[in-house]
Amino acid sequence: MIAQNNQLESNTQRAPRYAYLSGFLLMVTMLFATAPNGFQYDLSTDTDALLEGNWLTRGQWGPVYLIAAYLVWRHRTAALQFIRQLNPFMLGLISLMLLSALWSPLPEVTIRRGGLMVAALLIGFSVHLAGWYPQRLIRLLYLAFGGILIASIIAALLFPSFGIHQTGDFVGLWRGIGGDKNQMAKLSAVSVVIGSHAFLTAPDKRGWHGLFLTLALLGLIMSGGKSSLVAALAAVFLMFTITRQPITNRFWLPVTAVSLFLLIAIPLHFYIIVNGVPTYSDIFGPFFELLGKDASLTGRDEIWVWVLPVFQQHWVLGYGYGAFWVGDFGLSGKIAASLGYYPWQSHNGFLEIANELGIVGLGLLIAFLVFHVRQLSILRHVNFRAFAFYAPLLVLLVATNISESGMFNGVNIYTLLLMFSSVAVS
Repeated sequence: MIAQNNQLESNTQRAPRYAYLSGFLLMVTMLFATAPNGFQYDLSTDTDALLEGNWLTRGQWGPVYLIAAYLVWRHRTAALQFIRQLNPFMLGLISLMLLSALWSPLPEVTIRRGGLMVAALLIGFSVHLAGWYPQRLIRLLYLAFGGILIASIIAALLFPSFGIHQTGDFVGLWRGIGGDKNQMAKLSAVSVVIGSHAFLTAPDKRGWHGLFLTLALLGLIMSGGKSSLVAALAAVFLMFTITRQPITNRFWLPVTAVSLFLLIAIPLHFYIIVNGVPTYSDIFGPFFELLGKDASLTGRDEIWVWVLPVFQQHWVLGYGYGAFWVGDFGLSGKIAASLGYYPWQSHNGFLEIANELGIVGLGLLIAFLVFHVRQLSILRHVNFRAFAFYAPLLVLLVATNISESGMFNGVNIYTLLLMFSSVAVS
């Protein structure tokens, strides 16, 4: 294994020009994932464009995918060695996305959107094949998100008519160069994790890292993304705990899990004896009141009520990847008519996968996460500094996936980070 990794490292560092190209490719990818497709900021999407594709979007992303494929081809020997170490459940999940075109009501849409996941994997591959070193992805993300964050703050402060919502429910909230305030919140939340990691693990440049972290917190607060704020703070708390008290005991995970279970189970036992089984509102209501929200996560439960019956009709293999939320077409149009607005997603990433890929897809997603945690447990013995970044990042992604369809739902920031971090850990 050591000899194989040394050969891989030698192959990936052979051509510096490819390293610069792959690094630039990652930065462009994150910019395109943050901004609206085709840089269209009207917050509207035509149903025909969703069904048939958008030529402006293809012109934007096409060169990126071609360059990624070229880089992988140029490093095909290392790629063949590397692919054996990848998370097999990620490959299985992407394969199921493409296979679901066989039963999807919109097979061309399913193939196109499943193909985007293949293209995203190629980008992650190219970054680690061309110019790899242990901290490369973390440093590239620092540069990419730092640049996008600064551009977003400048847009909000100097060009408020563009960088701040002027109408609708989000009026006054920052969106930066993203499509809406939710994109700004995602960008800022990830930047908080990146900045915190740099501040805690690189003491020689804490001034710059502290400024980066301050700007990230500013963007997160001004975007109004309270769910992202809570998820980011949870991730940072874990990171602080890891870096300040390095985990060396091999029994730390089961001991921590059992301790957390007892911490929750014992008070819950006495609560049930006195007050009966608590409802969802009893458990989460006080927490959401502190955030200024209702326990339904701002009406998300209304969406879930409509989506769950659809899942039950196709519970084994799902409706078809990417074929449900497609504008006025099909069942999603009827749901939008009943809700009075179009939600564009199920607002729960696990339900989204279950609805589109069935219980098989949901099982693959959970297996992917479990395998990723297993890889992280190995990584902490190999590169503790990298472990201190990727473990909290996973917490952020999983936590936000409860209220947003972030995991494997199109080429978005969270999907890219999940796939890229999986490749990096592998």
